[in-house]
Amino acid sequence: MTQGRIRPSVPDGGSNGGLNGGSGGGRDSRVVMAHVIYALYALGLFTVLGTAVVGVVLAYFNRDAGYGTWLAGHARWQIRTFWFGLLFYTIGAITTWILIGWPILLFTTVWFVWRIAKGWLRLAHGEPIGGAVEVS
Repeated sequence: MTQGRIRPSVPDGGSNGGLNGGSGGGRDSRVVMAHVIYALYALGLFTVLGTAVVGVVLAYFNRDAGYGTWLAGHARWQIRTFWFGLLFYTIGAITTWILIGWPILLFTTVWFVWRIAKGWLRLAHGEPIGGAVEVS
C-alpha cells in the first residue's frame, strides 16, 4: 500500500467499485446505476438533453443510496453537471441572436463532455470524485 495515497472505500471490497465481482460476489447496484446515469448524459448530447433529464431524476434517487460512500460525490457531480449544463445551454440558446450564444453553446458542449468523461472514468476505476474519502 502506498503511503498517503487516497483510497476510496469500495462497498464490496474490490478495487474498481464492484464491477468485476470483487470479494462481494456481485456488482453493486449503486455503481451500475451511476454508469447508467453517465450513459444517459452522454446520449443527452444527441437528444437535446432528453435522456439527461431521465439521468438527473435517477441521480436524485441514487443520491441517498450512496450517502456516506465514495459514490456520493458521483451523484453530486452528476446533478451539478445537469443543472449547470442546462443553465449554460439556455443562456447560449437565448443569446444566439446576438451571435455570442454560439460560442457559449460550443463551450457548454465541451464542458459537458469533459464532465461526463471525467466522472465516468473515475467511476470505472472505482475512484471518488469531488468528495471526502478515507486515507489509508
